[in-house]
Amino acid sequence: MRGRLLAVGALLGLALWVAAPSGQEPAGSTPAVDGEILVKFRPQATGARRDAALRSVGGQRIRRFGAVNVDHVRLPRGRAAPLTGCPT
Repeated sequence: MRGRLLAVGALLGLALWVAAPSGQEPAGSTPAVDGEILVKFRPQATGARRDAALRSVGGQRIRRFGAVNVDHVRLPRGRAAPLTGCPT
């Protein structure tokens, strides 16, 4: 349990560090990487359903953040990220 809390704390710290203004970005901009998104699945979604959802849009998992149930996903070039996805 302590390891899970440390992982969540580390991710939150990283998120705050990344989101902190650095003075190099124009006001109001959001840091982003073209073709990469973060996907949050419902807790009851099985690994097979997550994989199927990613395959259905041509996505490739870069990394899984199990402590917060989020996948870092690379999308094919030219593919827009949907705001809502499969009901998995």
